[in-house]
Amino acid sequence: MHLKDEKRQVVKLKTLYLAKIFFEYTDQNNALSVDEVKDLLKKYDITIDRTSFYRDVRALNDFGLQIEKTHSRPERYFLASRVFSSEDIQLLLDAIWTMKFLSHD
Repeated sequence: MHLKDEKRQVVKLKTLYLAKIFFEYTDQNNALSVDEVKDLLKKYDITIDRTSFYRDVRALNDFGLQIEKTHSRPERYFLASRVFSSEDIQLLLDAIWTMKFLSHD
């Protein structure tokens, strides 16, 4: 796989891994700061800047996940409602990873 293709693959999966982190690590009583999320993404070899984080959270909210932020300092984020279980998210990740009809453009 070319470097350009690998980068596209990471970008495609970044938002999905972000969703997975919200499902696995957060709820109304357990929120994560942006820096904590960045650290968790590193275990998937994914780096993210603050701008991308906010854009991806907005995309996840647009998709139907209810990710909310606390009014503490630092701001913390959590999944307020659960549409899918962790197993459902893993199934979605696996399905997207193996899809052959997705464009690399």
